[in-house]
Amino acid sequence: MFFYVLMKGLFLGFTISAIIGPIGILCIKRSISEGFWAGVSTGVGAALADAIYAAITAFGITVISNFLLGKAFVLSLFGGIYLIYMGIRTFMSRSKLSSGSLKNSELDKDVTHYSLFHNFISTFFITLTNPVTILLFMVIFAGLNLETEDMLSSSSLVTGVFFGAVIWWIFLSYVASILKSKLTSGNLLLWLNRISGVVIICFGVLIILRAFIKSSFIKIL
Repeated sequence: MFFYVLMKGLFLGFTISAIIGPIGILCIKRSISEGFWAGVSTGVGAALADAIYAAITAFGITVISNFLLGKAFVLSLFGGIYLIYMGIRTFMSRSKLSSGSLKNSELDKDVTHYSLFHNFISTFFITLTNPVTILLFMVIFAGLNLETEDMLSSSSLVTGVFFGAVIWWIFLSYVASILKSKLTSGNLLLWLNRISGVVIICFGVLIILRAFIKSSFIKIL
């Protein structure tokens, strides 16, 4: 029973994470421009937030879920603003290869000093401030009959969700980091930053617009 529930959690965590959104774009961008571990740390932050929401759903903590859903507008607003900020930073960042003064090996050495904790905490915050995540878990748990009956099965499911998500982020980071060796031109990396930045900003704007539209719709009702 433990192994069966764990496998369901692994599948669920992997599948939900595989939906490409702003975190996926950030993971790909950081893996290419900063290396494999930068991408992994980015994904693990999102995986932990997913696991927290899965735990709230699996353990039936209705007080917390109702509070988060009640603050959906505020959370979406802050999450969208932070995404726009991250997008602007990504758009404005310039690769050190653009000057042609550094080789890939020198860039790799410099990248190791980048804060992996910042990658982790930024995506953790972005994912945690998205109330749609908890709604997604609630719908999936009900639709797939994933309600758990005891603490052990609930813990197994949440553990599976976390590690399933981590597996996806490791895979995505590995694939993206392979492309890093192909991008020896600073101009390509510069355009990668610009395109990624625009996409992330668009996600942030959409989240804010959706929050305002949903809030206005509820008031009308």
